[in-house]
Amino acid sequence: MNKLDVKNGLEFYFDLNKLKTLIRQGAVKWKVNRPRLESVAEHIALTETLAIALANQLNLTKKMDMGYLLTMINFHEIGELNIGDLTIYDNVPANKKHESELNYAKQLLAKLKNSKFFVDMLKDFNSSTSFEAKFAKACDRLENVLEFKKYCDLHQVSLSNASAEMLNFPPVKTLLEQHKNMELDELWYRYHLSSFAMLGFKESDWEIIKNIKIN
Repeated sequence: MNKLDVKNGLEFYFDLNKLKTLIRQGAVKWKVNRPRLESVAEHIALTETLAIALANQLNLTKKMDMGYLLTMINFHEIGELNIGDLTIYDNVPANKKHESELNYAKQLLAKLKNSKFFVDMLKDFNSSTSFEAKFAKACDRLENVLEFKKYCDLHQVSLSNASAEMLNFPPVKTLLEQHKNMELDELWYRYHLSSFAMLGFKESDWEIIKNIKIN
């Protein structure tokens, strides 16, 4: 056993352990009313769960490298330890966000052997190049939709929580004008719908999610 390699691996674990205390800012901005909000670490774990479940149900486990997929999901939020959990309302261009996140991720990943593999994997996720990256990004966004579906069903958030600025954000305003009487969870489903196409989800498939009962 190379003790330095092991030490670096354990230090990397403690670096990512900090994601347990980083709260998802979408829930904060929308003033979700519940005792404890989802952490980034919980988001990662549940996105992995969602990816495993959907890959199985959609018969995609043999089409994808599941190890690569789950490692990608596990590492995809590393950069948030540096810049925080940004949302669409922070108005940070995607390329700037990805650059900042990747530069910080490189510093942490340098502790791991074969770090270039992991850096290239994050680049793949950001660019949605591979099938696994497209699937990972779809699950990442769908997990957010499902979390807000839970909040809405439990009456912990609604569109009435939003400020005028949030409602007037151009893509949000357009969707609200096109679909009257829409709740917040459906809004996010439609907002991310193009990402869900690779899962086979269509606009009408919102009904599948809508009709799931949250206890």
